[in-house]
Amino acid sequence: MSECPDGVFCAINNRPNPFLISLAATIRPGVAIDVGSGMGPNAKWLFDQGWKVHVIEQEELAIAHLLELFPCEYIHIGNAMDVTFDSTVKYDLLTCNYMLQHLSIDDAIMLIKKMLDWMSGGGIQVYLLFELSGAISYARLKSIMEASGAELLASRNRSVEDSNHGPVHHHSIVESAWKCR
Repeated sequence: MSECPDGVFCAINNRPNPFLISLAATIRPGVAIDVGSGMGPNAKWLFDQGWKVHVIEQEELAIAHLLELFPCEYIHIGNAMDVTFDSTVKYDLLTCNYMLQHLSIDDAIMLIKKMLDWMSGGGIQVYLLFELSGAISYARLKSIMEASGAELLASRNRSVEDSNHGPVHHHSIVESAWKCR
């Protein structure tokens, strides 16, 4: 982890997520949005595969890095809760990796519902969540997605070792992919 100028910690990760890669590699490229893109490994991989990529990120250090990686058609600098789009913009793929745990549970629920409105019919949303006390859980995400009519395409639970900050510890992670109505 590195300290961003505003004191917020941001991950410097140059490796796209394997769960996203395995799913997106089976889809014809279209328009994708990476919500909470961070340093951009997922956005860059999607761009390299022929996707038109939009990103939402609030850390200026990460935005500067994204602009060095690839030309973004659309970069929204700020909080994902504040994003508004032209209603004609619809996404074929949305990825939201390790971002929702930074929001209150109520804000995470509101953002998930908002992101569902951004999707094209049949668009796919990919979520990666830490299972943390006080953060939105996979069970709550699943309930919201099922209530919206989304179909679960794939999910997996895993544990990762984290030695980037403090003593070595493990995080429980749930990855899921949903086909939207």
